[in-house]
Order: sequence, then structure tokens, then C-alpha cells
Amino acid sequence: MADGQAKEINHPYCLMVNAVGDECITRQNGYFSQMVLETDAETALSLFEMAKQSFDKSVQKWPTAPEPAEVVKADDVFFE
Repeated sequence: MADGQAKEINHPYCLMVNAVGDECITRQNGYFSQMVLETDAETALSLFEMAKQSFDKSVQKWPTAPEPAEVVKADDVFFE
């Protein structure tokens, strides 16, 4: 969220990494990543680990989970 609007839509892990499998926050220029990085280091690490665990579980259920490169800007999403 920025200025009251969603700016990125994806799994939290995908919003924090450049590639699936990354073991730390590698996408540091995204809105969500910046919010996470603005917390203290311990909190940022904890949030990242929770997001990665959740993503890993979702991949086990749905192997076609989106890659980080598929981050969708909220302005590009159309609901029917």
C-alpha cells in the first residue's frame, strides 16, 4: 500500500526476492520489501522466514505458484 492504493500483489515471499529459492531479501526496491527492511533486523528476518515457509508450503500444494518476476502491479489487475 502506498497513498491508500495497493502497489504490488503477490505472495509476500515473492515480493521480497528476485528468484524463488533466495534465502534472504534480495528484492530491496519493492514497496513491500522496503516496509519489511524498515523494521529492525530481527523482525525483518522473522517476517522473511515466515513468508518463505508459507510460500514453500503453497508450492507443495500448487506447484504453479507465481515466480517473483510475475509481480503484478495493482493498476494492472482487473476484476470481473
